[in-house]
Amino acid sequence: MKSGTRVIFLSLLLATGLAQAGHAECEFPKRPVIPDGKTVSRDHLLEVIHVFKSTFQPEVRSFQNCIKNEQIAVGDLATSEQTEEWTARHDAAYQIEERLAGLLNQAIRDFKAREAAGEDVSGDTESGTTATTGTGTAPDADTPTGDDDTSR
Repeated sequence: MKSGTRVIFLSLLLATGLAQAGHAECEFPKRPVIPDGKTVSRDHLLEVIHVFKSTFQPEVRSFQNCIKNEQIAVGDLATSEQTEEWTARHDAAYQIEERLAGLLNQAIRDFKAREAAGEDVSGDTESGTTATTGTGTAPDADTPTGDDDTSR
């Protein structure tokens, strides 16, 4: 092999390795389970809001930054497929966060409507709503990792 061809081959091999290694490290965070605002207790709703704002949203930013760092590491050696995948994963993370924020806002509106109607909002009338993280409500197809594992 000529030395110029060898350098290009080794550069492509390195870029592919970096992209694959980076892809394994960029893991989408667990999604908070958004409760039904028509049945959730005040304490549980506040806990979910706290988890969403202080854990989930910062972890989504970290995931998106990880993807950006992959792009930087690979640089000009990235294939169009890699670039498309990075863009799709970054955008899917935003869309999932946006949809969960919408569901959380709806839960808050439903809770406030119950509260305004004079309903007792101190106790949780939903069964099994003690978990604040899990698979979430977004479908598997929206998982930015490109697989069907929604535990991320």
